[in-house]
Amino acid sequence: MSHWINALVESTSSEVVITGLDQLDASQSYLWLSNHRDIAMDPTLIGYALMQSGWPTARIAIGDNLLGNSVLADLMKLNKSFIVKRSINDRREKLREFQRLSGYIRHSLDHGHSVWLAQRQGRAKDNLDYTDTAVLKMLALSGREEKISFIDTMAALRPVPVLVQFEWDPCDCLKARELVAREKGIPYEKRPGEDTESILTGLRGQKGRIRICFGQPLSEGDMTDADSMAQATDTAIESMKTYFPVNFAAVRLLQQDFGYSVPASVVYPTDIELPLNQLRARYHGQPDDVAVRLLKNYAAGLL
Repeated sequence: MSHWINALVESTSSEVVITGLDQLDASQSYLWLSNHRDIAMDPTLIGYALMQSGWPTARIAIGDNLLGNSVLADLMKLNKSFIVKRSINDRREKLREFQRLSGYIRHSLDHGHSVWLAQRQGRAKDNLDYTDTAVLKMLALSGREEKISFIDTMAALRPVPVLVQFEWDPCDCLKARELVAREKGIPYEKRPGEDTESILTGLRGQKGRIRICFGQPLSEGDMTDADSMAQATDTAIESMKTYFPVNFAAVRLLQQDFGYSVPASVVYPTDIELPLNQLRARYHGQPDDVAVRLLKNYAAGLL
């Protein structure tokens, strides 16, 4: 797949910046614990960064909700994906499945295979990246039978926070419409094939500049329990972020076109032109509440 991935990334981005891998040991396996903005592009870009840097690619955790399209499912499985059964409702069966999943991740890392895992179930559609402690508690299940502590279990996984950041989000309008429906209390039922549509839109859409940043492995002091580990992961991911002109443009449009007050801490850059019209075009024809939600998503970090 490498030729196709290279062509895909080059044709849908203007620049790709990869940082942090030179500070890590290429002979070591790691748990790449990343933020989650795009269904397929997040693990694809991490694999791309590893490949460009001469590292082996990682095994990838994907939800069983993504198996509806047989072609995409086959492509994912061929590229070291393993299935997270999110659709199980029975509590005992879910626990057994999570124990099996946790054991497989631990087994992979023990045998020299790095693993990619999102910091939360489902994408951060509002662009606020917070680690779900339930994900971390699932990882800790691999040490339960041997009565290994949370710290020691996590230390054996060698978790590294990773940031994937796009300048432009191809799925921005799709996400905004879904969030508005949920904010209004309208039950949101995904259409048949909606996940496939999001995957293809995310893959083929223009993203502008892309940043893939690998942090330092979390220390034992960062992982005394799930809450402290989540906070340390969030802090590391936040520290690697940057702001693009579109993020400042979103704040300006919220203020200028929709009358929102802006925190005094937001200082607009003076040396660049804000892409106001380009951003307006993203939500042209949408209701005002969808437009505002889209702008808030782009402005999230600044606000």
